[in-house]
Amino acid sequence: VLALARLLGVHLDAVPFLNRNTGNQDVLPAKRQSPAYKRVFLGVETDFSRFAKTGRVYVSVPKPKVDKIVAMIDEAIKSGELHATTARKLCGKLQFSLGWCVGRYGRAALQPLFRRAERRGVRLGLAIEMALNFFRNALASLHAREVCVVATGAGPPILIWSDAMYHVSHV
Repeated sequence: VLALARLLGVHLDAVPFLNRNTGNQDVLPAKRQSPAYKRVFLGVETDFSRFAKTGRVYVSVPKPKVDKIVAMIDEAIKSGELHATTARKLCGKLQFSLGWCVGRYGRAALQPLFRRAERRGVRLGLAIEMALNFFRNALASLHAREVCVVATGAGPPILIWSDAMYHVSHV
């Protein structure tokens, strides 16, 4: 697996580098984790622990990640301000986290935040405040997304290779 990853240009090995703070040659640790049924990647937990029995995978946002996003929302509401930089960070966190866990839910409510991320100004308007309150409540009631991945057909699987640009070719 590591050889294939290297061949594809994904290096998971330790990397030596010059530490500019100390002037010493240091090593960035290898990006390897032992196999596990549950793994958090980019703030989203994927749980395969019940996959063998049920054919289902569960995807969720861990509580510490939810708490961090809610803290950003609470700070904006409390201060009555949302800077463009913070709005961009918040949009990214919400879009990524909610996209994995609830699909397209809440996309319309992101629009005021996207507009703030693109413009100057810091004061919260009514639309932004309502969007922030919407996401605060949505995050409080977030549950794991259940994804059924059991093959339903009796025949062999159909493999589909994609270039990640929505151009699909069938093999």
